[in-house]
Amino acid sequence: MNLILVTVAVGALQLDAPAQTPAHQARLSLFVGTGVLASAVGPGASVEGGARLSAARHLAVSLDVGYGILGSGAAQDRWWLIPSLAFTGTLGPLRLDLGAGLGLGICSGYSAWSKYWSAPFSPDWADQLAPTARVHAGVALPLTEKLQLYGRVEATTLVPVFGFRANDANLTFADRSALNFVLGAQVGVL
Repeated sequence: MNLILVTVAVGALQLDAPAQTPAHQARLSLFVGTGVLASAVGPGASVEGGARLSAARHLAVSLDVGYGILGSGAAQDRWWLIPSLAFTGTLGPLRLDLGAGLGLGICSGYSAWSKYWSAPFSPDWADQLAPTARVHAGVALPLTEKLQLYGRVEATTLVPVFGFRANDANLTFADRSALNFVLGAQVGVL
């Protein structure tokens, strides 16, 4: 039964059709979104924005910049600048994206929220300008000729190969990683 459902779902994904209907086909779009972050240190929130270019029939390129803050008890903040490539397709009126990117990120930690609020740029530890890897899956729904609503799930981690580090010797993969559940709007400009 599961095989039949998967076959029907894959069959509905129109890989030979244009990535968007002609009325909603914007080559270059700007987007802004807000999200819910989740990591080993606790829940949080994020904001991000950027640009997306439909480069080919099933390929999109994007660049986004974002900020997030999270934690329970202790606080962390995250900054990122990530270019991405995505495979695109459609499912009825929806545009689907599945992609990955590699950029730069910052992850900083504070022993308490009071310390973050009193000195937000003086963390107890930091990984700054480190390579940052991300995978994402998203869906967009056209509302008008130029406007789409989108939702995206992102899994991101800093890779401490190079960058500037301060007092981060005990950090684990879980400390440098997060999930981001984003909702936003995308406006076609070209």
